[in-house]
Amino acid sequence: MKNLRYIFVLAVALVLSSCVKDMDKVVLSDSANTPDKAWSDEATYQGMLAKIYAGFTLTGNQGPYGYDDISNGDTGETAWLRSWFTLQEFCTDEVRVFWDNDALNDLQSLRWSSDNNWFRLTYDRMYLTIAYCNEYLRQTTREKMDERGIRATIQEETQVYREEVKLLRAMNYYFLMDMYGNVPIIVEEDGVGTAPAATKTRREVFAWIEGQVKGLGTLPAKGLYGRVNEYVAAMLLAKMYLNAEVYIGEPRYNECVQQLDKVIGGGYTLEPTYKHLFGADNHTSPEIIFPLVYDGKKATGYGGVGFIIGVEASLKVPGLPITEIYGVDGSTAAWTGGRAPKELFNLFGANDQRALFYKEGMTDEIYDLHTGYTEGRLVTKFTNRTRSGSVGADLIFPDTDFPLFRLADAYLMYAEAVARGGAGDQSKALEYVSALRTRAGADAVTAADVSNINFYLPERARELYWEGWRRTDLVRFNSFTQNYNWTWKGGTQTGVMNHDAKYNLYPLPAGELSVNSQLKQNPGY
Repeated sequence: MKNLRYIFVLAVALVLSSCVKDMDKVVLSDSANTPDKAWSDEATYQGMLAKIYAGFTLTGNQGPYGYDDISNGDTGETAWLRSWFTLQEFCTDEVRVFWDNDALNDLQSLRWSSDNNWFRLTYDRMYLTIAYCNEYLRQTTREKMDERGIRATIQEETQVYREEVKLLRAMNYYFLMDMYGNVPIIVEEDGVGTAPAATKTRREVFAWIEGQVKGLGTLPAKGLYGRVNEYVAAMLLAKMYLNAEVYIGEPRYNECVQQLDKVIGGGYTLEPTYKHLFGADNHTSPEIIFPLVYDGKKATGYGGVGFIIGVEASLKVPGLPITEIYGVDGSTAAWTGGRAPKELFNLFGANDQRALFYKEGMTDEIYDLHTGYTEGRLVTKFTNRTRSGSVGADLIFPDTDFPLFRLADAYLMYAEAVARGGAGDQSKALEYVSALRTRAGADAVTAADVSNINFYLPERARELYWEGWRRTDLVRFNSFTQNYNWTWKGGTQTGVMNHDAKYNLYPLPAGELSVNSQLKQNPGY
């Protein structure tokens, strides 16, 4: 069982505001645990840090639901991973969703509007975590801790916590910038209940994130599982630089290679067996750089890896051995939700061990988007089974962590950046890609292969499918709204290749514009 000491919610009695709304005004009794009283307790400094980390995995202070952070009819939909995964995968060539849900149908048809609820859920979750980060930074200055009489040892520990919080805040801003483009920047100096924040351009947000991450002080040492470190910071910058032509219209591939050299030299190594990266004991993997940590007993919910397994598994495929494959109870943890279309499963060669699909009794084509339960392929990538074959601690909520950043991604990013003109080592690029192909049992590649930029979009799908990067990759290759077609793109079985380029960005949620006149909607919405 993994050590959850630093990751999950501890008892923190703080009155915190919504990400964009002012605090509700309440009358406090003399015995109420106000923020001033809470921050006078030295346990709060680590406890609130845990709450910020938990913002990536949990939905509230009581799992699997209860004391929810965000109000919504389905609590699980408010989870960071579920909302981000939905916006990054369900609109791409990697997933077809079978639920008859208009908000999801619009996503996979590329015909959404600003009132789609998934835009609100993702935006609110990320800005809520940013609000927690800002509150932490406001309350942990040396001056305030001195006033409260906080011991020097706690103050020193908190200086490292502050740098973690700055990086976690920057990560949320990165994902907001990637999906929404022009977004507000709200920092600790803005306070609570101040004037609504104005939209910043994508270039301004990019520069702010870059400055924040480059200006970080001491971060935790590598090896504290689930916590950020200098290599997580470098990976974040590398993600930004790889996509800089999309974000700011400028190539930054040299800087991307520099950051990836740091990550690759950080002591991480490839997991020998690909499928072990996605099982119940993947916390032992030497490849994972930054995980979102789950535990079947201590950190549960309907918006984490359990959601992904739920989308993978189906009760309506005859003979499917759900518990044997996925390590969960099929009657409660198989949601009969998604399929891999042919555009994904046909990418793999016969011997490629990354092709984790179930095909017994399944057809290649998906003809019916809502009742074709034996059409396409079931994905079997994420499971609640360990490498020895045992199941996790619970048959509903998996122990499996989500590998947000991992070394294989860094390898592919390095090689792609070099292929795009980055000042890296082409022999290293071939070495890195070859290591992934060898692990997979796939055919060998040549120097000509890895120098061809067209190699990387399908190869990233083979290595990273269902890991949340596909929309970003498709946009970077100018293949999301145009130049590439897939099954049910545009709402038809044969697909519609070309769509309005406005869909390369999501709109700001309609509800946010109604309460903040300082926001400016993205073009075309």
